[in-house]
Amino acid sequence: MIIQTPVHARFTQLVKDNGRVPVSNPLKVVDGRYEMDYEQLERCITEKTKILWICNPHNPVGRAWTAAELQRLGDICLSHGVYILSDDIYYGMVYSGVSYTPIASLSKELSQISITCYSPSKCYNTTGVNQSFTIIENPQMQEKYKKSLHKTDLDYAINIVGLAITEETCSGSCDGWLKDFMVYVKKNHEYLTEFVKEQMPGASVAEADSTYFGWIDMRNLHLPSEKIADAFLNEGHILVNDGAALGTGGEGYIRMNLACPRDTLEMGLWRMAKVYRDLCAGEV
Repeated sequence: MIIQTPVHARFTQLVKDNGRVPVSNPLKVVDGRYEMDYEQLERCITEKTKILWICNPHNPVGRAWTAAELQRLGDICLSHGVYILSDDIYYGMVYSGVSYTPIASLSKELSQISITCYSPSKCYNTTGVNQSFTIIENPQMQEKYKKSLHKTDLDYAINIVGLAITEETCSGSCDGWLKDFMVYVKKNHEYLTEFVKEQMPGASVAEADSTYFGWIDMRNLHLPSEKIADAFLNEGHILVNDGAALGTGGEGYIRMNLACPRDTLEMGLWRMAKVYRDLCAGEV
């Protein structure tokens, strides 16, 4: 199974847990913005390749892939007989003026090779109800999916609270709240970008158009990202994610959650700036 790293660590772990081999097709950075590497993807595909697992919008780099980007990706999969598993859990978390496009919506051919995974958990902070759903238009793929659920006893009973939450969030009644929330998150991302530029010289924040993450490049420190994350936690009492844990292309980066009040973000960043200066000076 091919995955596009850096991506949430569970992608790699779940592939391994199911007795399959994860193959990394790393994203590339072009002028501070992440893009898919289609040429490398073609080289990754072999006769053993069955599935491409994508994240749209992408965690942690914050890209909502455009229709053109997804179409090119889909054409490659169609030409090689590769199925598409699309994790679209951040589907509603796009910035103003940005569109979310499900890859299965682009054509009938792509819908027949795609499985799209959704949940209200990220957009509406309802992870605790453990509710999600998939959209599969291909009848044969639907049947295989149902059999897999049955084998693991995951088709037993329904979480009625989660179902009610899913129905309500999909009805459109919460769209206004989510829109306002993402306006706030975008401003937090802009604040982060300027703060890092001014207070953490040498570091930089990846350009984003979705999700609530800041993906910060600290490779200038020439330190393992695990050590950087540990320093922020132990010295600054700020918990960030070690980028190396997110696969190829993540070493030297950290991931920061921006879904918080601005004053909380400001306080955390000033703590981080002090630790960053100490790291630059070799004092941590």
